[in-house]
Amino acid sequence: MLRRCLLLCALTLGLALPSWALDAPSGKVLVTFSGKISHKNQGELAALDAQLLDKLPWVEIRTSTPWYPGVSVFRGPRLQDVLQLVGAQGQTL
Repeated sequence: MLRRCLLLCALTLGLALPSWALDAPSGKVLVTFSGKISHKNQGELAALDAQLLDKLPWVEIRTSTPWYPGVSVFRGPRLQDVLQLVGAQGQTL
C-alpha cells in the first residue's frame, strides 16, 4: 500500500513539475518580471526572450494612435498570457 502511495505521489509530482519550470532564455532578454511570480528562470526573476514569447499565442490589433498617422498594427502575446507564463499573482502590476 505504501509503495502504491509513493508511486502515485512521484507520478503526480513528475507530471506537475514541467508547469513549474520556465525555460532559460537563449537569446537577448526582452522583459524581466519580479515580485509575486511562481515560475522563475534566473534566480528570483523570470526573464523572457523572443523565443519564449513566440511560444505564446499572438494577437493583432489595428488602431489609430496620436503618435502615428493612419492605422497602426500591433502584434504580440496578450499580457494575460505572459503573466500566466511567469505565474504572476497579486493585484498590482
